[in-house]
Amino acid sequence: MTASLEGQPLDFVIVGQGIAGTTLAWQLKWRGLRGMLIDRDNGDSASSVAAGLMTPVTGKRLVPAWRFKECWSAAAEFYRRVEVETAARFFTQSGQVRLFDGQKTKDDFECRDWEQHAVEIRQPPSSSLVDDDCFAAPFGGFELPTAGRLDVPVYLAASRRFFDVDGSFRFANVDAASDVEMTESGVRLPGLNMTARRIIFCQGFSETSNPWFANITFEPARGEILTVRINGLAETRIVNQGVWLTPCGDGMFKVGSTYDTTGLKAGPTTHGRDEICRRLRTFLRLPFEVVGHASGIRPIVSGRQPIVGFHSEHPQLGIFNGLGSKGSLLAPLIAAQFADCMVGMSSIDVELDVRQRFPDRSSVDSRVRVPRLTEQAHEIMSLVVKPGDIVIDATAGNGHDTLFLAELVGEHGTVFAFDVQADALQRTADRLSKGNHTNATLLQHDHAEMNQYIPEEHHGHIAAAMFNLGYLPGGDRSMITKAESSLTAIRASLKLIRPGGIVTVLAYPGHSGGDDETRSVRRLINDLSVTDFETSVRTSMTTSETAPLLFVIERR
Repeated sequence: MTASLEGQPLDFVIVGQGIAGTTLAWQLKWRGLRGMLIDRDNGDSASSVAAGLMTPVTGKRLVPAWRFKECWSAAAEFYRRVEVETAARFFTQSGQVRLFDGQKTKDDFECRDWEQHAVEIRQPPSSSLVDDDCFAAPFGGFELPTAGRLDVPVYLAASRRFFDVDGSFRFANVDAASDVEMTESGVRLPGLNMTARRIIFCQGFSETSNPWFANITFEPARGEILTVRINGLAETRIVNQGVWLTPCGDGMFKVGSTYDTTGLKAGPTTHGRDEICRRLRTFLRLPFEVVGHASGIRPIVSGRQPIVGFHSEHPQLGIFNGLGSKGSLLAPLIAAQFADCMVGMSSIDVELDVRQRFPDRSSVDSRVRVPRLTEQAHEIMSLVVKPGDIVIDATAGNGHDTLFLAELVGEHGTVFAFDVQADALQRTADRLSKGNHTNATLLQHDHAEMNQYIPEEHHGHIAAAMFNLGYLPGGDRSMITKAESSLTAIRASLKLIRPGGIVTVLAYPGHSGGDDETRSVRRLINDLSVTDFETSVRTSMTTSETAPLLFVIERR
């Protein structure tokens, strides 16, 4: 590479040449700033294996993408300009086809008011939507003409070559803790002989070990993608039904993906491959051959939206992260806003500003604290459970969760609360009585039997279920929940909840029997279908091996 910028004061240094770092580097270059893009060339990054899909509707529940019209316009203009400057091709507006997987999905789609989301939708007859010889579409579907794909590896490689020739790229490993020194006018990287006004960290999941932004809460997820060969398939659009299928040319297609929040270090797995293949066969009638299998970790932050901005006490330190699985679509717009902020042309959107989303602990009121796991479980429930809903407290205990749920569902909702101990149900009843709540049904039965005691008409319609394992606080500590019973109950609750429903399980490895129960719950979650359930694990602030864990399961 050319070393023309080394040793000279720079306007910026960007650490990480994934989608975020590369896109920001272009935006800053176009604004006349001088900088260096640094990458350690980690082939396991999410960007290096990303599918690059840019679609207006995502997920099984057909959720409209965040600010899609604005993001799409910015992305199309940005990638076409980079294509011109790099003499490479990597952006395609291909359109997308969504195939309904059942009558319920079709009915849900037809009940939605799509005009309010400004999403262009076409719904031709099934016979003209897809080739019947290639795809099974018994329930029909719809087409989204404004959708496309970024060939991410080609985009990153073409950009790297450009910046390398420009003398503004190099391979290096930058440790945020030991390799960055503060100066009065910015930062210094003595090991690389660089000084700059600002350093921007765009390291994806690696950011979890960045001490300057340790207050950011990540909820990363590992995803697996297959490359398949399908002879005779001429489809040029993205086709989606449970998994997406996108053309790459010459009979090659990408298909994916999985979503795993627990086995982050697992890499490509046989389970992931089999799951993707099974889903693909539900709508693809043609035989296919798997010729590639990759995985990466999506850098998702709490709140799901990306984060950009500067450190509250050290404004020479910046961050751009959390693009998740929508990086190709979101990066150009957000990077442009960030670049405008760096040259004093605008401010950062409040909903993306890292200082607003994750205030630095050292510069906020000392009374601010991270909520306990029980409080986090309540917060999760409050986002899902609505008045009139039907919910389950699988471990009534002292009645705290039962009361909380009773307040959420209101007088027209119902709480089914289970506990084998009469003492626990009496405490729960007393607590409900003080609040004048009559909307809870207390059942002195093992929660493993919940299928038998919840009326059949509610099966598949339950909004949420809460488990708080262990023993009854203030009661007989020899009376504890057991792994076998708890696993049966959790499996039952997952069948009872509706799509979009939530199950939270608070487990305590620190008591007799608790360690085995916690391990069993973790194994159960690891074995769940990643296409049917989205899972995450939350930990307490302590690093003790006996600290409680909060498992969160959402039915897709």
